[in-house]
Amino acid sequence: MRDHLNNQPIFGPDGALYWGQGSLTAMGAPDSAWGFRSETLLSAAILRLDVNAVVARIAKGQGPLDVRTGNMSKGQTAYNPYAAGAPLTLYATGVRNAYDLVWDTNGHLYAAVNGSATGGNTPATPAGVKPAAPALNNVTLAEDDYLIDVQKGGYYGRPDPARGQYIMNGGNPFHSPGANSLIQSAYPKGTNPDPNYKGIAYDIGQHYSADGGIEYVGNAFGGALNGALLFTEYSAGDDILTLNVGSSGQITGATRVTPGFTQFADPVDMIENNSTGFIYVAELGGQKLTLL
Repeated sequence: MRDHLNNQPIFGPDGALYWGQGSLTAMGAPDSAWGFRSETLLSAAILRLDVNAVVARIAKGQGPLDVRTGNMSKGQTAYNPYAAGAPLTLYATGVRNAYDLVWDTNGHLYAAVNGSATGGNTPATPAGVKPAAPALNNVTLAEDDYLIDVQKGGYYGRPDPARGQYIMNGGNPFHSPGANSLIQSAYPKGTNPDPNYKGIAYDIGQHYSADGGIEYVGNAFGGALNGALLFTEYSAGDDILTLNVGSSGQITGATRVTPGFTQFADPVDMIENNSTGFIYVAELGGQKLTLL
């Protein structure tokens, strides 16, 4: 339903396949805009697949890997991503909708996450569970889009009761959380974040829909873009966002007015030809590929 899917896959440096699996709700609890569905064990996450394990299964005549975690028919066992040797595992959780992933040459994994529009609901924590938070209904503040520097096992703010995750983003703590935390001011003051919440690397802003991303590699333009992260902005920008990356993987600057990177019609993805430095942009609204 709608546009949260199993998104762009990418091979990691370990040879495994990674992708963002979209959330099934706006903000973690069922709502009308998303068909009153609940999050599942594998939704709102970045998943990692050991492709060699799947190839071995098929070679043994065991068929494809069935990763359904619920609503199994009689005689079938629900898939457990936490089981020892599970081919498909949760690499990071709480990721609402990461259209694309970028494995940087610096070893970091980056994802631009689309924040929610207004009207979503969040789950309440069960009695006795800490940190505690009430349910929020029909949240009136839209989320910003944001970049995350993905850490294995990290939680990035999208609640999922199926995994025991209930607090949206950075909660609303008493202390100042710093620039790397998204506060949900609808929570009562003193609502602490999930203890595994890792925060954000860069706040992109509201309704930009940062989608396809690459690390630009090459000496074109005098090397000005070499090592930069580039993301197409489908909605508010209709452009390419340029993010400069520091020596330790941190974002050190951002530009939206790069000549030649503006005035697209719903740019949704792009790719660089590393042998030439040329960039090809897929414009969904323009129904064309544009060569930069």
